[in-house]
Amino acid sequence: MRIAIFTQHYYPENFRINYTIQQLKKKNQISIFTTKPHYNLEKKYIEKYKKKYSLVSRKRNLEIVRFSVWFKKKNYLSKFFNYFSYIINVSFYLLFSKKKKVDIIFVYATSPIFQCIPAILYKFLIRKPLIIWVQDLWPEVLLDLKIPFSNLISFCVRPFINWIYNSSDIILCQSKPFKREISKLTNKKTLLYENPSDVINNKIIYSSRKNIFSIVFAGNLGDAQNLDIILKVGQLIRNNQERIRIYILGNGKKFLFLKNAIKAAKLSKFIILKSYIPPNQVSKYYLQSSALLISLVPGSGISKTIPAKFQSYLAWGRPILVCSDGEINKIVKKNNLGLVCSSENINKLYYNINLLKNMDYKEYKKISFNCFNMYKKRYTIFKKTKELMSIFKYCIKNFKNK
Repeated sequence: MRIAIFTQHYYPENFRINYTIQQLKKKNQISIFTTKPHYNLEKKYIEKYKKKYSLVSRKRNLEIVRFSVWFKKKNYLSKFFNYFSYIINVSFYLLFSKKKKVDIIFVYATSPIFQCIPAILYKFLIRKPLIIWVQDLWPEVLLDLKIPFSNLISFCVRPFINWIYNSSDIILCQSKPFKREISKLTNKKTLLYENPSDVINNKIIYSSRKNIFSIVFAGNLGDAQNLDIILKVGQLIRNNQERIRIYILGNGKKFLFLKNAIKAAKLSKFIILKSYIPPNQVSKYYLQSSALLISLVPGSGISKTIPAKFQSYLAWGRPILVCSDGEINKIVKKNNLGLVCSSENINKLYYNINLLKNMDYKEYKKISFNCFNMYKKRYTIFKKTKELMSIFKYCIKNFKNK
């Protein structure tokens, strides 16, 4: 199968689409339309890849077309130009380059969903089916993050979002609430397709919980991650001189804020902040951990999201501490994968940490097993890729019969 994939983010940026492509390319011809690496990478990596990557590179079954995008300061205007430059550059390339032989077009639709526009143009040009894999619910996410003028922007962009959905052939939704919401906006076929885990583990290694109780929070450090509550719970841990440590692994818009806040509050002993760590070096932190943390700000769109780190966490077989509202709470609670509290309940989060720390080891191991078992049953990259290929084949078949 010949697959054209549109994704604003690709290796060395750490997104789930990397692992999906890794599997797809084994038996398919893949063309990727993406940007030069720039997102959540240290400056030295950005400079390195600026020099390294040409516009088009080919290796076996993989062709990568990379586009330069606006990347300056981390403010909203700069972000707008970043997204807009991707749309414009890719669209012009598609209009004036030689058309490739493609069976299906696939979009990994992180925010903003407008990155689907070049793929819609490509569908019009080559008359092939289009599948959009929605990662964020727009425009709800704008309102949740309190972006300046978010109400006005939301009102203006909603018709364009509906147009994007209606221009697709199948919409894949990363959670059940996403599917319910998107189904209200379009008559196009919507399917639940959750993120795969980016971890390949064949066996569980249980945590001993000895000495220090170690909690790991990994991933993007942005407005949605509710980092304030981690700082506040860190203060409770410090005040009570608990043998608990929180390791924050990641980068993003809030990294410097977090670094300064930890220093100002004298929390460096209890909250350890690590910048960008290559995926192949992260495993040691997970293996040393006693629990894994997910925290999200409250909001109608964000509460319907399953953070991609959830599937990764499951693979390590560690109980999950959730500080959020909505879907992720329900999943963790229903399947006994850890302990949950609402987004703004600092005392309950602190209570849950200590409850897990002092839990009977047999019960702790049971929760750990539940996590690993769910990963093996539902979220391995091999199972999820097989499921995706079935969707591709179904879409191509039905598109031909139209």
